[in-house]
Amino acid sequence: MKSPPPERTQPEFSENGRRPPASVFVLELRLLDSAIAVVLAAAALVEEEVAMMHAFAFLVPLTIGVVMAADMPVANSDDGKQQIMNNDEAWLNAVAANDPKAIAAFYAEDGAILAPGMPIAKGRDAVEAAWKGFVGMKDFSLTFSPSLVDVAQSGDLAYEIGTYELGYSTDKPVHDRGKYVVVWKKSDEDWKVMADIFNSDGAM
Repeated sequence: MKSPPPERTQPEFSENGRRPPASVFVLELRLLDSAIAVVLAAAALVEEEVAMMHAFAFLVPLTIGVVMAADMPVANSDDGKQQIMNNDEAWLNAVAANDPKAIAAFYAEDGAILAPGMPIAKGRDAVEAAWKGFVGMKDFSLTFSPSLVDVAQSGDLAYEIGTYELGYSTDKPVHDRGKYVVVWKKSDEDWKVMADIFNSDGAM
Protein backbone atom coordinates (compact mmCIF):
# COMPACT_ATOMS: atom_id res chain seq x y z
CA MET A 1 0.00 0.00 0.00
CA LYS A 2 1.10 3.46 -0.74
CA SER A 3 1.41 5.85 2.14
CA PRO A 4 -1.02 8.73 2.02
CA PRO A 5 0.39 11.99 0.68
CA PRO A 6 1.50 14.49 3.33
CA GLU A 7 -1.04 17.02 4.37
CA ARG A 8 -0.43 20.47 3.00
CA THR A 9 -0.11 23.28 5.47
CA GLN A 10 -2.57 25.99 4.79
CA PRO A 11 -0.93 29.35 4.30
CA GLU A 12 -1.89 32.15 6.65
CA PHE A 13 -4.15 34.69 5.08
CA SER A 14 -5.18 38.09 6.12
CA GLU A 15 -8.76 39.10 6.72
CA ASN A 16 -9.27 39.75 3.00
CA GLY A 17 -8.17 36.21 2.24
CA ARG A 18 -4.82 37.11 0.87
CA ARG A 19 -1.43 36.12 2.25
CA PRO A 20 0.53 39.17 3.59
CA PRO A 21 3.39 40.18 1.38
CA ALA A 22 6.99 39.46 2.55
CA SER A 23 7.58 43.15 3.12
CA VAL A 24 5.13 43.10 6.03
CA PHE A 25 7.11 40.36 7.76
CA VAL A 26 10.34 42.30 7.20
CA LEU A 27 8.75 45.42 8.67
CA GLU A 28 7.55 43.48 11.71
CA LEU A 29 11.02 42.04 12.25
CA ARG A 30 12.55 45.48 12.05
CA LEU A 31 10.03 46.82 14.53
CA LEU A 32 10.82 43.92 16.86
CA ASP A 33 14.55 44.58 16.54
CA SER A 34 13.97 48.26 17.28
CA ALA A 35 11.92 47.41 20.36
CA ILE A 36 14.63 45.10 21.64
CA ALA A 37 17.25 47.77 21.02
CA VAL A 38 15.18 50.29 22.97
CA VAL A 39 14.81 47.88 25.90
CA LEU A 40 18.56 47.15 25.95
CA ALA A 41 19.40 50.85 25.79
CA ALA A 42 17.00 51.57 28.65
CA ALA A 43 18.54 48.77 30.73
CA ALA A 44 22.04 50.12 30.07
CA LEU A 45 20.90 53.60 31.10
CA VAL A 46 19.40 52.28 34.32
CA GLU A 47 22.63 50.38 35.08
CA GLU A 48 24.68 53.51 34.46
CA GLU A 49 22.45 55.57 36.73
CA VAL A 50 22.74 52.96 39.50
CA ALA A 51 26.54 53.00 39.16
CA MET A 52 26.53 56.81 39.34
CA MET A 53 24.35 56.68 42.47
CA HIS A 54 26.79 54.25 44.11
CA ALA A 55 29.72 56.48 43.19
CA PHE A 56 27.88 59.53 44.52
CA ALA A 57 27.07 57.73 47.75
CA PHE A 58 30.80 56.94 48.16
CA LEU A 59 32.10 60.36 47.19
CA VAL A 60 29.77 62.42 49.39
CA PRO A 61 31.09 61.19 52.76
CA LEU A 62 34.63 61.15 51.38
CA THR A 63 34.31 64.77 50.28
CA ILE A 64 32.78 65.77 53.61
CA GLY A 65 35.66 64.04 55.42
CA VAL A 66 38.25 65.86 53.32
CA VAL A 67 36.58 69.20 53.95
CA MET A 68 36.34 68.54 57.69
CA ALA A 69 40.00 67.48 57.81
CA ALA A 70 40.99 70.63 55.96
CA ASP A 71 39.11 72.74 58.50
CA MET A 72 40.71 71.03 61.50
CA PRO A 73 43.56 72.96 63.08
CA VAL A 74 47.00 71.41 62.64
CA ALA A 75 48.99 70.99 65.82
CA ASN A 76 52.17 73.01 65.95
CA SER A 77 54.90 70.50 66.80
CA ASP A 78 57.37 73.29 67.60
CA ASP A 79 55.08 74.58 70.36
CA GLY A 80 54.76 71.09 71.83
CA LYS A 81 58.51 70.57 71.67
CA GLN A 82 59.18 73.84 73.47
CA GLN A 83 56.63 73.03 76.18
CA ILE A 84 58.28 69.66 76.81
CA MET A 85 61.74 71.23 76.99
CA ASN A 86 60.38 73.80 79.46
CA ASN A 87 59.00 70.91 81.53
CA ASP A 88 62.42 69.26 81.44
CA GLU A 89 64.01 72.39 82.88
CA ALA A 90 61.42 72.61 85.67
CA TRP A 91 61.86 68.86 86.28
CA LEU A 92 65.61 69.33 86.75
CA ASN A 93 64.94 72.14 89.23
CA ALA A 94 62.69 69.82 91.26
CA VAL A 95 65.40 67.13 91.20
CA ALA A 96 68.00 69.63 92.38
CA ALA A 97 65.65 70.58 95.23
CA ASN A 98 65.30 66.87 96.20
CA ASP A 99 61.50 67.26 96.06
CA PRO A 100 59.90 63.90 95.12
CA LYS A 101 56.34 65.26 95.27
CA ALA A 102 57.16 68.06 92.81
CA ILE A 103 58.95 65.55 90.56
CA ALA A 104 55.96 63.17 90.59
CA ALA A 105 53.71 66.04 89.45
CA PHE A 106 55.38 65.88 86.01
CA TYR A 107 53.97 62.37 85.53
CA ALA A 108 50.44 61.50 84.45
CA GLU A 109 48.12 59.95 87.03
CA ASP A 110 48.82 56.57 85.39
CA GLY A 111 52.42 57.36 84.43
CA ALA A 112 55.21 54.90 85.16
CA ILE A 113 58.93 54.61 85.84
CA LEU A 114 60.69 51.61 84.29
CA ALA A 115 64.06 51.63 86.05
CA PRO A 116 66.64 48.84 85.89
CA GLY A 117 66.79 46.44 88.80
CA MET A 118 63.33 47.25 90.18
CA PRO A 119 59.66 46.57 89.35
CA ILE A 120 57.62 49.06 87.35
CA ALA A 121 56.42 51.94 89.50
CA LYS A 122 53.02 52.86 88.02
CA GLY A 123 50.73 55.59 89.26
CA ARG A 124 51.66 58.94 90.73
CA ASP A 125 51.94 57.63 94.31
CA ALA A 126 54.28 54.83 93.21
CA VAL A 127 56.29 57.29 91.13
CA GLU A 128 56.65 59.63 94.11
CA ALA A 129 57.78 56.72 96.31
CA ALA A 130 60.39 55.70 93.72
CA TRP A 131 61.76 59.23 93.51
CA LYS A 132 61.81 59.47 97.29
CA GLY A 133 64.18 56.51 97.24
CA PHE A 134 66.35 58.09 94.52
CA VAL A 135 66.76 61.52 96.10
CA GLY A 136 67.23 59.92 99.52
CA MET A 137 70.52 58.35 98.45
CA LYS A 138 73.62 59.88 99.98
CA ASP A 139 75.20 62.62 97.85
CA PHE A 140 72.48 62.20 95.21
CA SER A 141 72.79 64.26 92.04
CA LEU A 142 71.14 63.88 88.65
CA THR A 143 71.22 65.80 85.41
CA PHE A 144 69.74 64.85 82.06
CA SER A 145 69.73 66.38 78.62
CA PRO A 146 67.40 65.60 75.70
CA SER A 147 68.99 65.00 72.31
CA LEU A 148 65.65 64.53 70.52
CA VAL A 149 62.08 65.59 71.19
CA ASP A 150 59.60 64.49 68.54
CA VAL A 151 55.91 65.43 68.67
CA ALA A 152 53.37 63.32 66.76
CA GLN A 153 51.31 64.95 64.02
CA SER A 154 48.21 64.49 66.19
CA GLY A 155 49.80 66.92 68.65
CA ASP A 156 48.95 64.90 71.77
CA LEU A 157 51.83 62.40 71.96
CA ALA A 158 55.60 62.83 71.94
CA TYR A 159 58.76 61.01 72.83
CA GLU A 160 62.08 62.25 74.14
CA ILE A 161 65.50 60.61 73.90
CA GLY A 162 68.50 61.80 75.85
CA THR A 163 71.36 61.05 78.22
CA TYR A 164 71.78 61.39 81.96
CA GLU A 165 74.52 61.57 84.60
CA LEU A 166 73.83 60.19 88.04
CA GLY A 167 75.90 60.47 91.20
CA TYR A 168 75.47 59.04 94.71
CA SER A 169 77.53 57.42 97.43
CA THR A 170 77.50 54.06 99.11
CA ASP A 171 80.76 52.94 100.62
CA LYS A 172 82.39 55.01 97.93
CA PRO A 173 81.21 57.60 95.38
CA VAL A 174 79.38 56.24 92.34
CA HIS A 175 79.14 58.03 89.04
CA ASP A 176 76.92 56.61 86.32
CA ARG A 177 76.10 57.66 82.78
CA GLY A 178 73.24 56.30 80.71
CA LYS A 179 70.42 57.01 78.30
CA TYR A 180 66.69 57.40 78.65
CA VAL A 181 63.40 57.49 76.74
CA VAL A 182 60.41 59.46 78.00
CA VAL A 183 56.94 59.21 76.47
CA TRP A 184 54.86 62.34 76.89
CA LYS A 185 51.10 62.77 76.54
CA LYS A 186 49.31 66.08 76.35
CA SER A 187 46.70 66.46 79.07
CA ASP A 188 44.52 69.54 78.76
CA GLU A 189 47.10 72.23 77.99
CA ASP A 190 50.08 70.56 79.68
CA TRP A 191 52.34 67.61 78.88
CA LYS A 192 52.66 64.72 81.32
CA VAL A 193 55.06 61.76 81.44
CA MET A 194 53.42 58.45 80.57
CA ALA A 195 56.59 56.33 80.70
CA ASP A 196 60.09 57.07 81.94
CA ILE A 197 62.64 54.43 80.91
CA PHE A 198 66.37 54.57 81.54
CA ASN A 199 69.40 52.31 81.81
CA SER A 200 73.12 52.60 82.39
CA ASP A 201 75.86 52.61 79.77
CA GLY A 202 78.04 50.66 82.22
CA ALA A 203 78.32 46.90 82.49
CA MET A 204 75.66 45.18 84.57
